[in-house]
Amino acid sequence: TIERVGLWKAGFRTAKITHTRDKAAREVDTTDDDMQALKELIHSKIAKTKVETIVNRGKSSDEDINFIATYLFICFGYKNFQRAGPAINMTLKEVAEATYVGEDEDTMLKIIVSNHKTAKTYGPAVLYLSLDDSAIFNHYIEEIRPNIATSAECDIALLRANGLSFRNNYSHIIRAYAIEVGLTRIPSLTAVRKAGAVTGR
Repeated sequence: TIERVGLWKAGFRTAKITHTRDKAAREVDTTDDDMQALKELIHSKIAKTKVETIVNRGKSSDEDINFIATYLFICFGYKNFQRAGPAINMTLKEVAEATYVGEDEDTMLKIIVSNHKTAKTYGPAVLYLSLDDSAIFNHYIEEIRPNIATSAECDIALLRANGLSFRNNYSHIIRAYAIEVGLTRIPSLTAVRKAGAVTGR
């Protein structure tokens, strides 16, 4: 996990990476285009400015809620080199148990998610948010999430305005988001996850 975070902070170098978690280790080529598309997606100034505007405005429309939820989904998935599962399945209980790690400008919110595809093999997934993004996430959890109509038993943390998670059609949702912030290409979560698989978890 530490090496994953280090790669995130270091800036996504293009490399041929050994995928050690497979039974037969294989090499994964990550292209310059993939990494450039990734950096443009997660460091979009247009997206960050819009999210901050939504937070500062207070009252949010359905469109605002969907945008900020997608922004956070991208933070959890793409920035952490994760499958979609941990971000989709993260619960309010797990968010409540989150802790801050690191110091000063390196402080990050750490959330442990137990329900994901490879949990039986590798244990819980660990998701990190930067201090800036954790403030946005806290606003979503405290001010937006309680007002999203869901069934009483729904404990999923990250929902869109219609009360649904990102389980279905998240690729389409992210593509629409990318177009809205002026991007023409996005890498798949699979390509990003392989790029981040420097070591096993």
